[in-house]
Amino acid sequence: AVVSTQSTGEGRTSIKAAYEKELLRSFQNKSALNNSVPVEQYACAELINSYRKSMEDQLLPAMRDMYGNHCQKLDQALKKWVHEYTQRLHDSSQLSPAVQNKLDQIQNRIARISEEGGGLATIHQQRLDPAVQRVTSKLRNFEVQGSVATSEDLINVAIEQKRFHTAMEMALNAKDLDLVLETCRQIPVEDMFRDPPSQLILLSIFAHLQADLHVDLELKSSYLIEAIQAVDMTDQTVRHHKGQLMQTLIENIDTSQPRVPRDMYNLYLKNLRWSASMLMNA
Repeated sequence: AVVSTQSTGEGRTSIKAAYEKELLRSFQNKSALNNSVPVEQYACAELINSYRKSMEDQLLPAMRDMYGNHCQKLDQALKKWVHEYTQRLHDSSQLSPAVQNKLDQIQNRIARISEEGGGLATIHQQRLDPAVQRVTSKLRNFEVQGSVATSEDLINVAIEQKRFHTAMEMALNAKDLDLVLETCRQIPVEDMFRDPPSQLILLSIFAHLQADLHVDLELKSSYLIEAIQAVDMTDQTVRHHKGQLMQTLIENIDTSQPRVPRDMYNLYLKNLRWSASMLMNA
């Protein structure tokens, strides 16, 4: 059986429309949410997810139905041809009784296969279904793998392009401290604060880096001191949150003091505590 150009074109249009509809729905949902996920990260993930969903919901079922319909038509045509051919042979007086009996057996066998197994269409459908399931499973795995890799890949690209504030914002929004610390390791502190980042990024740096100061002490303290110096005291959001953030930072410094050698405390935490106290009381 041959698929017409018109039906193929209609199928493409239907799948394209489903993909665009799913993508539009995703971004409409994004606009209703907060901006905790960077737009470029959300876009990459949703392009993958929308493609997967349109394939799973539209293309694969359409292929399955189309294949099944064509197999069914082929099955019916084959049975019709066998029946007509054997009937013509039966009507011929030249056939011996043994040959006519053999033809009857063949026709009965074909009829029995159709009744018991559903015919050619069912046999091929049974082979097609596992293939469809494998493709669907791979699409779902691709969605998961793509979503996991997206954040790290975008951060690395931003760092390579020297868009350090963008890279840090993506890391902070991921709410993954290990990812934040790895981003800090890749971006020298002087590059991050050469042009001060936004005040929201600064506040988020305070919130992420102030815990467990005895771990990665040099890295965290260097970032926190630079962040304190970059604070804009005229910013209303900063004025609202700085007291609580600095109070928590000072408490964490005091908690970490017994776990840090004295020379390390004097080198890093003492200056950090003084800077936090100055900002809290400003």
